Amino acid sequence: MSLVKPHRLLLLAPAALVLAFGVAGCGDSTDDAKQTTGTTSAAARAADVPDLASGTHEQAVSVGLPSVVAVSVSTGGETRNGTGTLLASGLVATDAALVTTAAGAPAAGVTVREGNGEEHAGVVDGIDALSGLAAVRVRDLSAVPVAKTAKEPAVLGQPVVALGFLSSRRPAMRPGTVLTTGRAARGEGLAEVGLFEASAPLGAQGLGGPLVNLQGQVVGISTRRLEAMSPGAAVGLPVASAVRIVKALGEAGRVRRAYLGIETVGLSPTRVKELDLTTSTGVLLRAIAPGSPAAFSTLRPPTGTTSIGGRSIPTGGDVIVQLDGKQITEPEDIDAALATMQPGKRVTMKVIRGQESVDVKATLNER
Repeated sequence: MSLVKPHRLLLLAPAALVLAFGVAGCGDSTDDAKQTTGTTSAAARAADVPDLASGTHEQAVSVGLPSVVAVSVSTGGETRNGTGTLLASGLVATDAALVTTAAGAPAAGVTVREGNGEEHAGVVDGIDALSGLAAVRVRDLSAVPVAKTAKEPAVLGQPVVALGFLSSRRPAMRPGTVLTTGRAARGEGLAEVGLFEASAPLGAQGLGGPLVNLQGQVVGISTRRLEAMSPGAAVGLPVASAVRIVKALGEAGRVRRAYLGIETVGLSPTRVKELDLTTSTGVLLRAIAPGSPAAFSTLRPPTGTTSIGGRSIPTGGDVIVQLDGKQITEPEDIDAALATMQPGKRVTMKVIRGQESVDVKATLNER
């Protein structure tokens, strides 16, 4: 059932400023900046998914909007309005800041309004600071279907549409294009990777709403966890990550993330040559966090630094080329691999140490 007809749908032109929070990275900043564009990987993926631009804005709205709800929080005589997306049965993803009190606790007085006008009390199951998402549990939704999710990640240049509510009764859409890919939200040695930017912001009230492709399939959920590098852009958390986070919050009230405790630096042809490395792939170990799983392993930390291209580069330490069988070519590959693992897992890292290939084992924990 389409919820478009009962509403006066607002079509917004591109140009609003997104309310966003910054986040400090823990990897090599030059490498991270280069990787945020994601042009190489996006071009490669685009060749495999040539139909991403098929469909229309009307189709995107008619398919995507039924899974979008208005979320309101009433406290102290004041009401704040925002957007939510039904990602699992009875579980709505929304902006964490919307449903968090000034003291940092889950807010009470949450109301979820369906597109057909029905209102339901919502309970905040959990808040995830790293992604900037929260899960709101709602019972007896009568019309809202679970969102259709895209199988392929967002790629550079892909048309997308942002959907949301500018008030509890006014759905809106804004068309745009994916501008950057490959960003990461980091905090306390943990990361959510694969975030992207799109020129389709709906502002603060659209946070928690979906960014959909032209078939109406959700490719990401808008979040304020990262500040957009492109003026006025919206930042999207990949839908696969959002679904994983919302389900974890619904089941346990928190997200358990595997923690290894290392910082790394990417390689480049210049660095490989200057350091006289025997491998051209992998990442340089830059630091090991005290007390971390890595600290109790046999990883060899760097023994010094050198300046290459005006940057301080670690020397003498291990080069990590595999993590549990997954090839590592850049720092984000480690974050992506850890995102698929649970605390307590025993992992094997293949490292290049001088002229030798060495296997190093570590048991991941939670942080």
